[in-house]
Amino acid sequence: LCASCNNNTGQWYAPAYNLMAKATAWNLQKAPKLQHGDIFAFTTKEFSALEFVKQVITMFCSMLPYSEVKRLGFDKLILDKLNNNVDTSLFDLRMYLAPSESVRLSIGPFVVLNLDKQTNEIENVSATEIEAYPFGFILNLNPANEITYGASLLPLLDAEYGKKYSMEWRLQYLERINTELPLPLQFKPI
Repeated sequence: LCASCNNNTGQWYAPAYNLMAKATAWNLQKAPKLQHGDIFAFTTKEFSALEFVKQVITMFCSMLPYSEVKRLGFDKLILDKLNNNVDTSLFDLRMYLAPSESVRLSIGPFVVLNLDKQTNEIENVSATEIEAYPFGFILNLNPANEITYGASLLPLLDAEYGKKYSMEWRLQYLERINTELPLPLQFKPI
């Protein structure tokens, strides 16, 4: 984004993200320590759903090649604060809870090979990932090969800009196999 666009999106979307991150971190600190795979349930009131998800998408746009941002329609989505129209068949966006000691940023898309246990075939997953306490986000660029970690944020794209929502959250807490050299999508088995 250019400096002006970055300032606009920051003013439009970042406050909703910051409020949600602070509230979630506060709730997590009051709760018993989570174990890998646990589901943490909580309620938010006065939640700016569209602004939150657009801030997450904006963070991914800074890591993706512009051609990918354009292919996904993210440029038009984030530069018009009222726009919630995007082709969600092109991607999936998922959110999970991350450990407090984690800070990870994955730059650009990566490909992970998975063995489909039902067909015994190898499939590739193209994705990018952001993890910074209390959240982790996975942007799946090939949703035909599903990623099931966390909860989908796609329903938030049906929200309206400036409208507040009450939401029931059920977020999965995920830990990585290796924290010293964290690899994409390499979570402990559940």
